Amino acid sequence: MKFRNLATAALMAGAVFGVTTANAETFYLTFTQAGTPGNGCCGPFDVSATLQATASGGDYDITGISGTVTQNGTPFAITGLIAPPSDPGNYFGFDNVIVANSGNAPFSLDSGGVGFYAAGISNYYSPSEPNTAFNVYGDGGSSGTLSTTASYDVNTPFNGAYSISAAPEPATWGLMLFGVGGLGAVMRIQRRKQAFAAA
Repeated sequence: MKFRNLATAALMAGAVFGVTTANAETFYLTFTQAGTPGNGCCGPFDVSATLQATASGGDYDITGISGTVTQNGTPFAITGLIAPPSDPGNYFGFDNVIVANSGNAPFSLDSGGVGFYAAGISNYYSPSEPNTAFNVYGDGGSSGTLSTTASYDVNTPFNGAYSISAAPEPATWGLMLFGVGGLGAVMRIQRRKQAFAAA
């Protein structure tokens, strides 16, 4: 009985902490391109990134980024954040802000979005530059857009779907694992009791 109460308490604590992960400063961003515009090139582009951020007036300022940009099936490393308000070529603007509901989910990118670099992808506007600029921003709901200097028409954006979510804090993972372990212990004890009763 003690094991069951312990496991239940751990699971409940994990659930409570899971709800409050809005204070986490790590977020996951994905973007998946849907189709290629007729006057653009070089896609499709997909983005999988981890964002570091700090709370700021109910929203979050993005302070760092890592991950990959996948171009036509080939992954390229994201090399860093571009400071707002625009990329060095001034092709697109962004604010590097995660919009939140007073610090809580749901999370989204606004029409400014996030600007970052990736290495190894052709940069049509600065061929000698080893990094190519990208900007992912929200269009409302799960619709997102990617702009990049990897396209010969930088003014033609790539549309798709995106998502952004808070990463659970380490303490939350610990509680959830503790709860799952406790639940497993309860199940083992119950099986032993049933086996003993059957014998």
